[in-house]
Amino acid sequence: MDILVFAPESGGIALYRISGQRIWSIPGKRGAGHVIRSSWRDDGKVLAVLYSDGSYQVIRTSNGKPVLSSGSGDSAIDLSWAEGDITANSGDGSKSEWSSSFKLMETDVLDSLPRLQALPTKPGLLIDVKSSENSISNFDDALSVVLTGDKSGSMNLSMFGIFSIDGIPISNSNIKARDQSQHEPSAHFLKINSNPKDISRGTIIVQNDESKAFVYHKFHLGFIQKFGQNYLTEVSVIPAQISILIEYLQESVALLRKEANTIVEANNKFISLESLNHMRGYLFDFLITGTMCKKITKWIESNNEMGYKRWNKTTITSYDVSNKILYENILPAIERLVVLLSRLRGLAKWKERGVPLGLSGEELDKTIRYAECFFKLTNKCLWEFTDEYEKFRSFALWLELGFESVLDRVVGFSRADEPATVRTTDIMKYITELLPGSVLTSYLTTSTVGVGDEKIDLKQKSDTVNSDSQPLEDHDVSVSQGATSKSTGDASLDSIENLSLANCLENIDSTFSATTTKIESAMKKLISVDVGIPLASSDFNVRQAYFRGTSFVLIYGQDAFLYMVRIHDSGIEVAKIKCENTIIQAEFINESEIILLVVDSDSRYHLQVANYESVAYTALDGKSDLLNQTVATLTHNLDSVDLAPSNTHSFDKDFTPGSFVVNGRSGHELACVLNAERQRYALIYLHVEQA
Repeated sequence: MDILVFAPESGGIALYRISGQRIWSIPGKRGAGHVIRSSWRDDGKVLAVLYSDGSYQVIRTSNGKPVLSSGSGDSAIDLSWAEGDITANSGDGSKSEWSSSFKLMETDVLDSLPRLQALPTKPGLLIDVKSSENSISNFDDALSVVLTGDKSGSMNLSMFGIFSIDGIPISNSNIKARDQSQHEPSAHFLKINSNPKDISRGTIIVQNDESKAFVYHKFHLGFIQKFGQNYLTEVSVIPAQISILIEYLQESVALLRKEANTIVEANNKFISLESLNHMRGYLFDFLITGTMCKKITKWIESNNEMGYKRWNKTTITSYDVSNKILYENILPAIERLVVLLSRLRGLAKWKERGVPLGLSGEELDKTIRYAECFFKLTNKCLWEFTDEYEKFRSFALWLELGFESVLDRVVGFSRADEPATVRTTDIMKYITELLPGSVLTSYLTTSTVGVGDEKIDLKQKSDTVNSDSQPLEDHDVSVSQGATSKSTGDASLDSIENLSLANCLENIDSTFSATTTKIESAMKKLISVDVGIPLASSDFNVRQAYFRGTSFVLIYGQDAFLYMVRIHDSGIEVAKIKCENTIIQAEFINESEIILLVVDSDSRYHLQVANYESVAYTALDGKSDLLNQTVATLTHNLDSVDLAPSNTHSFDKDFTPGSFVVNGRSGHELACVLNAERQRYALIYLHVEQA
C-alpha cells in the first residue's frame, strides 16, 4: 500500500493513502517544534522523524504509536537508518548460537515476571521499560541502528533506540550549518545500505567550517562485524534495559522517601503539644491504667475531631502508598534487574567477544551482589513495614476511642477495615519504639547488611528510630567506608556496613555505569571514519547514495553541468554531464537511475528520469589533488558527456513545482511533487509514460 506522510510547520504528523484518505494523525511532541526531516525504513513499517529542537521519534506506521523517542536536549539535525536481520550470520561468518533461542529467552524470563506498575511522578518510565523489553520486536527482529548527526559535526548512533554511542567525530575542524534558521544540516546522513552484509558501512557529507566546502566521508561500524549481530543485539539491549530499570528504582526509592517524610511530619504535627518523651509517657500511662491525665485531655481537645481525622487519613494513605511502592514497583523491578544482570554476566564469559567488548565478570559480580543486597533489604523492609502498619492501625483505633470518650461523639471513619481486636502489646510497641517515626526512615538512612551472606543484621534500636524521626532529605544517606570506597575499588564487598536502599542503588548504578562506559568505549574504538574528500563549494547542491560498497554523489546548481562522482576503494571517478535546462533538484532513485526536476527557457517545469549505468567516467589523477581543490573544480577541463532522459513528465503552467521526494520498491518508484506554495501536491509514477 502506498502511503504519504505530511508534517505541517504548525506541528503534528499525518499519514494518508494516495487516494487522499487519512489513516491517522498525531500531534507533535510538546515543545519540540515541527518536523524538519523524515526517513522511512525500507519496508515502510517504521518512520523516523526529526524535530526542529533536535529530538527525534520512531513511529510505527500501522497505528501512529511511537516506538521510541529521544530526549528534548538532543541536538540532532539529520538522521538515517541502518538495519539488518538479527538471525543472519554473524560478522565472522559463523551462525550465532543466540539466533534460535533469543525469542524463547525473552518470553520465558522477562514476560513471566510480575508486571511493573507505572510510577505516579514519572509514568513515562514504565513506557521506557516496556519499550526496552520489546525493543527487538518493535523493530521486527532487525538489527536497527538510528544514525543522527548533530550541529557540531559529530555522529551519534542508537541501537534499537535505547543503547547509544554519542560524540563520534567526523572531522577535525569545526563544522556548522549553512543556515541554522532554516535548519540546514551540517552533517548530511543519506541512504545507508540495508543489506545485512553491508549494514556496518555508510557515508556522510559534512560542511567544512573553514573552506565552506562539502566534504565526503566514509565510515565503518567495525563493532558489528567484530562481535556479530546476534551477540551485539544482546550486549546492547540488555545494558539499556538495566539502565532504565535502575532509573525506575531510583524514582521508586525517591517516592518511598517522600512517603516516609509524610508519615514522620504527620506524626510530629499531631503530637506537637508536648515533648516526645513526655507524650510517650502520657500515652503509655493511659494505655496501662486506662485513666486519662489532664495533659492528654487537653491534647485531644486541641486536636479536635478534624485533627484526628486529618492525621489518620494522611498516615494511612502514606502507609498504603509505601506498601504499594515496595510490593508493586521495587520488588518486581529488582527481580528483573537481577535476571538481566545475570544474563549479561553470562555474555561476559564469551572470551572471544566479552573481553574485547570490555565486559568484566568481576565487575558484574560486584553489581549482582549489590543487587542481592538491595533485594534482601527490600524484602526485610516490606515485612517489618507491614508489621509496623498493623501496630499503627491498633494504635489509631485505640486512640480513636480515647478521642470519642473526651469529645463525646464519633470521630472515626467506618471500622469495617479495622482489626477485629486491638492488641495492647502492639499499641505499647508502637508508642515506645516507633512513634513518631517509621522503620522506613531506618532503611532509607542506615542499615547493616553483609553482602553475599545469607544472614542479614538489621536490628533496629528503638532509640535510633525514635530519635531520628525527622523528615529525610535527599542527601540524608549515611554511607560506610565500604560504600564510599567503591570508586577506588579497594573496598571488600563482604565488609560493607550501614548500607541503605539508596546506598545500594548508588553502588549498583556506579558499578554498572563503569561497565556500560567500557562497552561504549570498546564499540567506539572500532568505528573508523576515512579522510574527507572535498566535493564542492557550498554554492552547489550535493546528493549522495551508497550502493553495494560504492558511493555515488550528484553535484549541481552553479553552472549548466551535472557532476556525477563515483567513489570506491580503487579511486575516484567523475562524469561531467551537459544539461540543457536549469536543474532545480536532483535525487537518486536506485542504483541505476536518477531523477531531475528542471525548468526550461520557456519557464516550463519537467520531471526527468535517466539511467546512469552507461555514463562514461573519468578517473581523477589522485587524491593529493584534492588537498586544495574540490572534485567540482577539478572537472572544469574534462569533456562533457550526454545523459538522455528515459522518461519525462511535464507540468502545466498552473502548477509550479517546488520540491519532490521519491520512494517505493525498485521498479515501482513514486514521486510526490509539492508545489512552490506548498498547498498542492502531485503523485507521479516514474516508470509510466505521460499521456
